[in-house]
Amino acid sequence: MPAAPTANARRLVLVGAGHAHLHLAQHARDYLRRNIDVTLVDPDAFWYSGMATGMLGGMYDADDDRIAPQRLITRHGGRFVHARMTGL
Repeated sequence: MPAAPTANARRLVLVGAGHAHLHLAQHARDYLRRNIDVTLVDPDAFWYSGMATGMLGGMYDADDDRIAPQRLITRHGGRFVHARMTGL
């Protein structure tokens, strides 16, 4: 397990759990090794659009089409903030 970022770590804040951010979240440990703290801010589970037609057509359950961003980012060493961004 990589060391926690130091006090002078750079910060990467991902707003929303879209495809690109989920990919980055999956690689959070790579950033931690470079002393970059990764935080994902998102209000809810992510619906994976690649399975949408199969879900709507009855091939998949709705639960099969959802990704829990909190579980993904924390499993890979990042942080999760359950919120909706309202300003910067």
